[in-house]
Amino acid sequence: MRDLIQRGKLAFLDARVEPIPKGMTGPSQRDSYFCLKSDLVVLLWDGKSEGTKTLADYLRDQNVASLLAFL
Repeated sequence: MRDLIQRGKLAFLDARVEPIPKGMTGPSQRDSYFCLKSDLVVLLWDGKSEGTKTLADYLRDQNVASLLAFL
């Protein structure tokens, strides 16, 4: 993935550092917003975070391509 990003074949957006759009009140809304704008979402999960599990379920329900990696 790093190679694809460096060659300009894949755009990279880190939702953690992007400003939250006006009217959105928290990280879960921000994450959902950016994920729906993406062609592919990569989630890294420690198997404990309920927020990440909820986001992964949401992406599946919205038919957003995602890759879930366990740490």
